[in-house]
Amino acid sequence: KWDILNYIKMRCVNLQGTISMNIVSFFIPFLFTVYTRLQNKKAVAHYLFTFPLAWTIVTCFEPNFEIFRMFLSFIYFYSIYEFGYLQNDCETIKKELEPSMRVTYDDLFFYEKYKIMIYTFRSCVVILLAIYMHISGIKLSIILFPFFIFPIFYIYNSIRSKLNLYIHLILAILKHATIVFITLNEFQWSAIIWLFLYHPFCFFIELSVRGKAGYKNLLFKKFFIPIYDKYHVHKFRVYYQFFFLFISLSLVAVGGFPAFYLIGNLVYTTLMIITFILFGKHDEKP
Repeated sequence: KWDILNYIKMRCVNLQGTISMNIVSFFIPFLFTVYTRLQNKKAVAHYLFTFPLAWTIVTCFEPNFEIFRMFLSFIYFYSIYEFGYLQNDCETIKKELEPSMRVTYDDLFFYEKYKIMIYTFRSCVVILLAIYMHISGIKLSIILFPFFIFPIFYIYNSIRSKLNLYIHLILAILKHATIVFITLNEFQWSAIIWLFLYHPFCFFIELSVRGKAGYKNLLFKKFFIPIYDKYHVHKFRVYYQFFFLFISLSLVAVGGFPAFYLIGNLVYTTLMIITFILFGKHDEKP
């Protein structure tokens, strides 16, 4: 039987202050994400083109855009969001028979010994950032908005069912909303709708077809990705971006989206075509 908790406790007794080279990721915002989820250059490049570029496109032409606020929102968001990652990677695995390990055993030993310090330090970072943003003029309602992440991520880490797919979608929306709202210091809902259609909904379809916690959406599989391999996934992304471009053009025409959002549509449609050509080849059969 998988008994990781007792194993960790046994090893922690003999840790004797040994410091892993990766322990800084437990304290510094965003570094835990890099360490556990962006472990190579391809993953980092994919992240930069998927998120920061999109956030910049939908905010940089707004009159109240400030690049420093965007940086601040980024640090603030991950200061909060990584509480969920820590819980998932270091606590939830204790309850699973076959957990997905994103950290090493040495990391877990360090976490168990210093987790009070880790959570205290990270809580102080969140509080200090919130105070600074409030003093600098950011609306209190916008500062408190990402606190919804805490209970939602707790529920996500507590269950393993098809509901995780929908909760993951909500968390993705909160990510985009936090960055945009703080950057512009206003609740800019048109940007969130555009960002939702651009990535979270598309990724939700992919995850639903690939399957999560034993659940697969057969309807999405039938109409969008009949075979889950790199060829069909990349092909779906191209079709999806053309569909998204059509939706954006329609909403721009009726005043629902500002015209500069179309820059993002053209950029990502072009990127999906290029990645399909470069990486969307059929898997070779033995």
